[in-house]
Amino acid sequence: MARPVKKKGPDKLIIIAALAVVLIIGAILLFRWMMRDTCPAIVDFTVAGEQVAGSEISFTDITGTEATSWEWDFGDATPGASGAEVTHTYATAGTYKVSLTVNGECQQVRDIEVLAPVEIEEVEEERIQVVVKGPKVAYVGEPVTFIDETPGAVSWEWEFSESGEIDSREKNATYTFEKRGPHEVYLSVNGQRGNPPVMIVEVKKKKDTQAAPKPEPKPAPKPDGGGTTKPTPPPPAPKAPPITESVFFKTIADEFKKDLPDFEKALGKYFGGDLSIVKVKEPGKDPAKMQNWLNALMVKDGKHGYTKAKFVTDKDGEIVLVELSK
Repeated sequence: MARPVKKKGPDKLIIIAALAVVLIIGAILLFRWMMRDTCPAIVDFTVAGEQVAGSEISFTDITGTEATSWEWDFGDATPGASGAEVTHTYATAGTYKVSLTVNGECQQVRDIEVLAPVEIEEVEEERIQVVVKGPKVAYVGEPVTFIDETPGAVSWEWEFSESGEIDSREKNATYTFEKRGPHEVYLSVNGQRGNPPVMIVEVKKKKDTQAAPKPEPKPAPKPDGGGTTKPTPPPPAPKAPPITESVFFKTIADEFKKDLPDFEKALGKYFGGDLSIVKVKEPGKDPAKMQNWLNALMVKDGKHGYTKAKFVTDKDGEIVLVELSK
């Protein structure tokens, strides 16, 4: 009987070789996968703002849509920040390494130079010394002229403290004051404003330059002895009645009873025809212009509570202050 013949299987060497090839290919693929580049093509950021110590500087990522997380380090030992757009302020000048880490592993580092702030010293503009000639005394209704002699002046703005506006732009200004009292005269040269007054003019009530004609005295009758006597002089011109406490308070009370009080007309004759230069002094308060004091009484229906008034005059005999008391 013949013996059975065994079938030969695959050669073990072939199997081992095949397995080796598979392992090598797998190792290569694994190596390539592990070494793959997972960072975006560009990782970068921009810097905006004044790069000066104490000023806020803006940092903005420009990596693109592939970036999903951001971590910033500003290189000055301060806490970092996260986000696509951040700001940071450096306390001192110097060069700092700013790093941006995208997606936890992709990094960009840049040197940022921060400058020290520059202190600009303000130089005060040298003020022009204004030189003006003019009268220190003027009269209501009479024009007066002021002459500028300021070296280098090419433009002028005169103000005389009545209109609240620029009264003249000429080099030499002529002005007619309408109210009595001290008036500050201002002149701005070459557009330089804020100068103190160049002078103070005392404006007085206009004096009568033409005296009324004196009536011819009638000759006195001759005495029996045949002689003559000296003519009788004309009587003095009547004067306005002086203001008194009772007249002052009564006039104010009477005007407040009217629908339209006119204090300028009612009281003006006692104060030289101009209330604007007269002030009223209440106990414990600074003097106020009489017009302002009267206006304040309007809301009080004219009630003030004072019974005494002292009238203070200037060297010309004009009343300039009324001191009130109870």
